[in-house]
Amino acid sequence: MVVLSMTVFPFGAPDASEPRSLTIEGQAKALSGDTIEIWGHPIRLWGIRVADPESEKGRKATQHLQRLVAGVTVRCRTVDMTSLRHLVAQCYVGEIDIVRPIIEVGYAEDDPLQSNGYYARPN
Repeated sequence: MVVLSMTVFPFGAPDASEPRSLTIEGQAKALSGDTIEIWGHPIRLWGIRVADPESEKGRKATQHLQRLVAGVTVRCRTVDMTSLRHLVAQCYVGEIDIVRPIIEVGYAEDDPLQSNGYYARPN
């Protein structure tokens, strides 16, 4: 089942100054330590920095993220779009923000330029 709820999402619009939100929900696959894919859409996890996927730490981040999303429904709410037009979102399994466990085990860190320190603060 595909669940999409959309508020004027800019797939064709170049103006990103207006707030837009898309929720995408489904089975996810980890593409790297900071990117998942749901229904064929790559989704970059908002607010974190992860080591290069070819490094040992980057591979461990990818493996950890895959374990977090394996066999469960993941719900993502978009907050931005990259310059390559990939979605950037906060993603959850139930009520758990899947970025927090990746940071807690040390495979990622808060990206204050994007998150304004959101993940550096206790939840």
